[in-house]
This record gives sequence, C-alpha cells and structure tokens, in this order.
Amino acid sequence: MWAFDLLPAVPTLTTPWGREPPTHPVIVREVASSWPARRWSPELLRDRHGDLVVQTYAMRDGHVLLDPRTGFVLEPMRLRDYVAHTEGTDKPRHYLRVSTTALPPSMRADLGVPSPCVDGLGLRSNFWFSGRGTVTRLHFDLPHNLVVMLHGTKRFVLFPPSDARALYAYPWISSTPHLSRVDPEAPDFARWPRLTRARGVLATLGPGDALFIPPRWWHHARSLEAAISLNFWWCDPWTYPVLLASDAYKRARGLAI
Repeated sequence: MWAFDLLPAVPTLTTPWGREPPTHPVIVREVASSWPARRWSPELLRDRHGDLVVQTYAMRDGHVLLDPRTGFVLEPMRLRDYVAHTEGTDKPRHYLRVSTTALPPSMRADLGVPSPCVDGLGLRSNFWFSGRGTVTRLHFDLPHNLVVMLHGTKRFVLFPPSDARALYAYPWISSTPHLSRVDPEAPDFARWPRLTRARGVLATLGPGDALFIPPRWWHHARSLEAAISLNFWWCDPWTYPVLLASDAYKRARGLAI
C-alpha cells in the first residue's frame, strides 16, 4: 500500500473561499459550528430517530457490494438496528446514505447549508453514517463536492483528474464508469502498472471539518471510527445537463437511492 503518512496533506483554509471555488482540494475548519447537527452521535440518532427506516448499501469486509452489471445491493433497515450493527465491529455489513430531502423534518431542522455552496446550481445533499472500517471506493463525481464531518473521523486519499488513466476506471459501458478498479489501500502494481504514476494527496477529517473536492477529482475514504457526515453537490452551468443525464443513467442501472 501507499505510505499514507508520507503523502502531501490537503491544504487548510482559515475561512471559506469567495465566489470561485478552488481548483484543488482544501479543508475548511468549523463550517458547521452553529448547526444543531454538530451534536449528532450514533446514540442520539438511535434514541431520537430509531424508528426511521433507511436504505443501506450492503457490504462485505467494509466494502460496498457491487455488481458491474446491475449496480449496488440495497437493504432497508431501521435506524436503531443500523446503529446496533455498527457497534463493536470494524467490518460493518451496511453503509447508510439518505438524501437529506428524505429525512424527517425534525432531522432536517438540525441542518444548515455551508456558505460556499448556498447558491450552487442544482444543489443537493446527502446524510452519510458509516461504521468503523467502512470504505468508500475510489471514484470521481461530476459536481463540486463539499463533505462536512459531524461526528467521528474519516481519511481521504485524492487524485487529480490528470491521473485518470493511471486509476483504471471501469468501462463507460459498465454500470459504474465513475469507479476505479484499483484499491489505494492494497495496490496491485503488477496488475495495474500505470498506478505507479498516480500522485495522491491526503486529508483526515474530524468533527467540524469540511473537505472540498473539485469535479472529477478521484477520492477514496475510510471511516477510522463511526462517522456521521453530510455532503453537498452543486454544478457549474456547463456541467448541469451532464449531471442530469448521469442521474438518469444511474437510476436506470440501480445506482441511485
């Protein structure tokens, strides 16, 4: 594997950027300091919203199950059962992601919108809750992406769009052309020789931190402990039609929930 501790660190901003977002990843501290959601924890969510039924990604050994032809495997769970299954294991079997528009009003009332993306075109957001050891596979997104940590710690390794050829994406005719076939935590340089050319950067997020990921930047994440986060996607005018087409494709292939 790469020696993650030796990778260059993503730079940190003391305040959010101005009108134009950066062209490279940055961390911004305490983006959500005034939100009631900063007090969220697995126990609080279990006690207040345990009856909520959510869709989860099925996983094996911390990795989301994926059929390149049909997409992700989804399983519904009550939130209290999800919390219970994440406790005391580093190989969780489920990964929770819910659009914030599908959350009950009592949860949405605890949330805010970070200033850098408040007027973003096509703005959408998601609620993520992962157990220790959960891995988000190396992939890229078309929109701007701001990940806001509310609880726990996550480690991200990111690669620029110029490294795309070295990261061996699935074919465009597959259900997951935005995913890489390589694992940065266990790189197989014999199988994927161009991977030696990839140049990553590292970001470790704690509660209150936000990571900005520009469009088409590849990113892989591991939850170092139970982690609760939000992410916000928004587009430039010239990429919005592409995003709408991508959304339709994902829904048709079972990749959107």
